[in-house]
Amino acid sequence: MELPTIWIRFIVTGGVTGILGDLQKLEASIQTSPQFLGLQATSFGRCAYLSVPRSQMSAAAKPVLRVAGISGSIREASWHRGLIRAAAEICEDSIPGLRVDDLDIADLPMLNTDLETDGGRGFPPTVEAFRAKVRDVDCFLFASPEYNYSITSPLKNALDWASRGVNCWADKPGAIVCAGANFGGGRSSYHLRQVGVLLDIHFINKPELFVFSFYEPGKFFDGDGNLIDAETRERLKKVLLSLQAFTLRLQKKD
Repeated sequence: MELPTIWIRFIVTGGVTGILGDLQKLEASIQTSPQFLGLQATSFGRCAYLSVPRSQMSAAAKPVLRVAGISGSIREASWHRGLIRAAAEICEDSIPGLRVDDLDIADLPMLNTDLETDGGRGFPPTVEAFRAKVRDVDCFLFASPEYNYSITSPLKNALDWASRGVNCWADKPGAIVCAGANFGGGRSSYHLRQVGVLLDIHFINKPELFVFSFYEPGKFFDGDGNLIDAETRERLKKVLLSLQAFTLRLQKKD
């Protein structure tokens, strides 16, 4: 007789504290992942267990990768914020196992090391919260406008804050998408890649997405910055699929 429930076993290594920590992470995943809703985690000794109905096993077996979507523009109707929104919609509609969350950088103070405490290990609350979100995700999607042939000051500020002390960006994959004029914002992507070398962000190389929207904005985006061009959405989906595959490949090597 086939049992209706499968128990997935997780080994933990930090005693009671480790078990509780792992369970909290597991339960957080349950609450934020539709395929895990209603499941319960339990601990016995030095192991944690997740009870999964067999009918949900195929969905539960697929890891859900969390992507931090970061727009270098903080303007509400920005095309780049629209690209992040479109990426989240595409993942929800047609890419199982991938979720994009908008990581807003608008409220970060300008980098000033006078704001740091505890010998450079403490940060203002908004910075601490941002750094925690960067640490918690699996990979990054940067939507990077081109300002004066480079990345924007808000984006550089965010990169710098999360690299202070313990580098929160390190050893995670990333992808870059841009919109703009003749080069589609491409120069900013190359500068961002250069910064990523020192931060140990591993960017995918292909496919690239440069949206040449400056001279035909109504073709690609509406007045609120939402992406409306079907071909560009399909190209964005290919970027996301490449980022998903690359992230899974790197995680298997760990």
